[in-house]
Amino acid sequence: MLRDIRETFLREPRLQFLFLAEPFRKVWEEGHASLRKVICVAHQVGIPVPVMSATLNFLDAYRTERLPANLIQAQRDYFGAHTYERLDRPGKFHTHWEEAPRC
Repeated sequence: MLRDIRETFLREPRLQFLFLAEPFRKVWEEGHASLRKVICVAHQVGIPVPVMSATLNFLDAYRTERLPANLIQAQRDYFGAHTYERLDRPGKFHTHWEEAPRC
């Protein structure tokens, strides 16, 4: 594997992310379903696999254009008036959460 990493960076010295180049991209495409199954089974039987889980989370986040960070933005705004951005209009927004309608 180290040989593959070395050869990849020699071939593409300005590569920003290893998984975008071959052979790593192919390994991901062929193996991510199995990685998901292994992590799922480990979690179901109570075996911690923090590095594998974190790796999968990172790779999923990296390849996702927009992530559902709405809750995090709302919490930051609620506890510290940090403001948030919206997708439907430009600008920064702050909500007085104590006065907001409740479900």
